[in-house]
Amino acid sequence: MEYKGEDGWCISLELYSEIRDRVKHGSTILEFGSGKGTEALSKYYKMISIEQDLNYMDQHESKYYHVLVEHGWFNYKKIRQILIENDYDAIVVDAPTKASGGRLGMLTMIDEFKKVPIFFDDVQRPDELKLYKEFCKHHNRPEIIMGTDKQFGILCYQ
Repeated sequence: MEYKGEDGWCISLELYSEIRDRVKHGSTILEFGSGKGTEALSKYYKMISIEQDLNYMDQHESKYYHVLVEHGWFNYKKIRQILIENDYDAIVVDAPTKASGGRLGMLTMIDEFKKVPIFFDDVQRPDELKLYKEFCKHHNRPEIIMGTDKQFGILCYQ
């Protein structure tokens, strides 16, 4: 069964398709948040999932890290360690939820990620759009916003 991305929580079919078009098959994707998108992407990529919710841990073919949200984003010390220990070719940002701290805390680590394609989900929301725009501005890259109802932004370095 092919991915549909229809439940509203997971990445959209449009984002899934863009990842498939832009990231080489067999590459490693580091994702913040996991769910049905993880399941679909793991058929084509090696997945590394950072997840704050134990209910979403170890459900799909991925190397999972349980990392709590503290001070507005995932525990910074643990994220730094994960970035050091793992090689990755793309990033998907789809967590944490606003209710558990939001994503703007990612800005404090803006220079610590490899220069790989980063896919920012949910940029139809003000905070997620701000995060995406700040990353593009900081890295002097053009904004690429796509999607219909559920929008996403892509940060590319080439």
